[in-house]
Amino acid sequence: MNSARRMMGGIAALVISAAITVSGASLAVAAPSSQDTDYITANGQTSLAEITIGQLALQRAQNTATRELAQMTLTDHQAALAKLQTVAAQLGVPVPTEPNADQKKDAATLEAVDDAAFDLTYAQIQVAGHQKSIAGTNQEISAGSDPAVIGYANDYLPVATMHLQMAQDALAELGGTPTAVPAGSGGQAAATAGSTVGWQGLLGLVGLLAIAGGLLILRRRQSFR
Repeated sequence: MNSARRMMGGIAALVISAAITVSGASLAVAAPSSQDTDYITANGQTSLAEITIGQLALQRAQNTATRELAQMTLTDHQAALAKLQTVAAQLGVPVPTEPNADQKKDAATLEAVDDAAFDLTYAQIQVAGHQKSIAGTNQEISAGSDPAVIGYANDYLPVATMHLQMAQDALAELGGTPTAVPAGSGGQAAATAGSTVGWQGLLGLVGLLAIAGGLLILRRRQSFR
């Protein structure tokens, strides 16, 4: 009986030890990668920056499209920040409490700019900021490791894309120029077109020279007659 109890006790100890080992391995696998933690930091800073300049735009913006953009981004980024904080807390990852240095400079620029230039400056900052945020979100979706962070990024992407479109529309309405040139309009296609025009001009010049040379020969022949 005692040997049987000792055997059962040994088996129980092995089961507990194996469970602890498996649990530890699971925790190690579930730990977020540097890509995940970097994205949490960057995305949190973006939402904090959007909340800050959104509040400022609601106070100073004069254009209707700019005010609508400010209200939309303010509301959506408050919700995004709350969701990000929940995801980060489950992973034990700290969320930033203030925007990054460049975002603070943007806010300072908006505080200092004249009223007449505020809406245009705000729209330009919004276009550039959301382009960068979307690029970072796509990077997380493709290279992240934690399902919760990737899931957050998938939910965030269409919202950020909508904000970018609104910002581009507002910028166009204000007569501004987008901060990024669409691919294809000024790259290889433009270079090819320029090369084609150059060759066409050269061939035209050669043709004119040939005609002039032919006329000169004809005149010389007539003078010898």
